[in-house]
Amino acid sequence: FVTAYVPLADAVARGIGDTSARDVLNTWATSFEQSYREAFAALRVRGKRPTMVLDIPDIALRIGRLHGARRVELFAVDGMRFDLGLRVEQRVRWRMAQEVALTERLLLWSALPTTSAVQLELLGRGPEALKTWTGEVSSEIPVARGNNARTPRRVKVGHRDLLKLDLVEARLMDPGDHEAARLDDLADEVAEVLSAQLARLPARTLAIVFGDHGFKLDALESGTTSARSGGASPEEVLVPAFAWLVGGVH
Repeated sequence: FVTAYVPLADAVARGIGDTSARDVLNTWATSFEQSYREAFAALRVRGKRPTMVLDIPDIALRIGRLHGARRVELFAVDGMRFDLGLRVEQRVRWRMAQEVALTERLLLWSALPTTSAVQLELLGRGPEALKTWTGEVSSEIPVARGNNARTPRRVKVGHRDLLKLDLVEARLMDPGDHEAARLDDLADEVAEVLSAQLARLPARTLAIVFGDHGFKLDALESGTTSARSGGASPEEVLVPAFAWLVGGVH
């Protein structure tokens, strides 16, 4: 997915790939979607499963100890799928090369259905809850709109709290430009907000920036549709996490 599917999908989105490239992408994505739907019920109860969004708190503690962080901050970017995350990472590097260091980049799997409410519910309940979870969500956090979407909000999930940025989810509620252009514009905006947030953190803070789920955009003659999520496609399931260590970086 990381080394072949994502680069090929980006090439196709930019008009470089031909029909055979699209066929390869569609075949792999269809196989992934079918396999994950069939396997999800089993992996919920097995000890062996991929690293998931719900594991982020435990991952953050491990990475924080490894790098001697004095504080760990969890930062959820609602709807940040993997290829968008790579764009954001690149732009944050450009903006803050001397202020932060990327210590780890992770690939995470979202639980099904791939919605914010589900991921936040499981984040709050912890990994053990996956085995007995019935799909019931206790509460949903509304998505901020307009300029408010640019302001990270502190939300409570279970006994944990985290910062949540609704910018991606809000911007994708309406149809827009072609896919590559939309992702580039989104990455510019998210990186601007994220860089400002990282700059406010005390030195030796480990900021774990992660997507909770991804999305799909369907092509139109003049651009793309509004985003859809909740399915099992690779774009909806696979999301990134970045561990940024703030301050004292050389």
